Amino acid sequence: MNKLTIIMPTYNEEHHIFANIEKTIKILNAFDFDYKIIIVDDGSKDNTFEEIKKSENISNKVHVMKTSIHKGKGHALKYGFQFARSDLIMFLDADLDLPPEQINYFLETMKKTKSDIVIGTKRFFKSNYHYPITRKILAIIYRLMVHTLFDLSVVDTQTGIKLFKNDVLKNTLPKVFVNGYAFDLDLLVNAYKLGYKIVEIPVILDFQKVSSLKKIKLRDIYKMFTDMLGVFYRIHIRQ
Repeated sequence: MNKLTIIMPTYNEEHHIFANIEKTIKILNAFDFDYKIIIVDDGSKDNTFEEIKKSENISNKVHVMKTSIHKGKGHALKYGFQFARSDLIMFLDADLDLPPEQINYFLETMKKTKSDIVIGTKRFFKSNYHYPITRKILAIIYRLMVHTLFDLSVVDTQTGIKLFKNDVLKNTLPKVFVNGYAFDLDLLVNAYKLGYKIVEIPVILDFQKVSSLKKIKLRDIYKMFTDMLGVFYRIHIRQ
């Protein structure tokens, strides 16, 4: 049985992060595989780090670390990967809008399809998700641009649950320069270019953190699309 490392980036989530970690541990303990959880606090300004440190007291499978300043989800994931020694690596959002009960499904899919990467998608008809209309519109525009610029053979690059073989990340992450929203795109485009097999599966997603909509500002949208153009430049023009 392959070992699995789950890397969970987190930022300013003090109110629910401990409960989410506790729930994830409980679910994983019911599965028949060896695992480790690496939780990376991406320079939170609240008590997130203190909350996630508590989780080390309930399981020796949890390893907690913190970056000195907030640099973005991508940076946190790359930082956490430095400490992963397992055959398989999963990226999982810490807010649990993507329930960890799905993890075993990802492992089974990778084995069955002999794929290198398995990513979750909200776009298949079998997916179960509740998403604010503003996010849906933004996602549609983003998806159309991805298809136009990269002809990437995946439907949804942004869902926060992805499974990789260790070698894929080892060979791909050094080519990834985006730390923000477009990190996933940068990673998958480079993996696709290197010839790795990517498989998509439908996921359960319940977008509950309505307050997070307030975090989306015009400058964030601007940065998202300029990062995408930066990926296009590095992949297709500079090479």
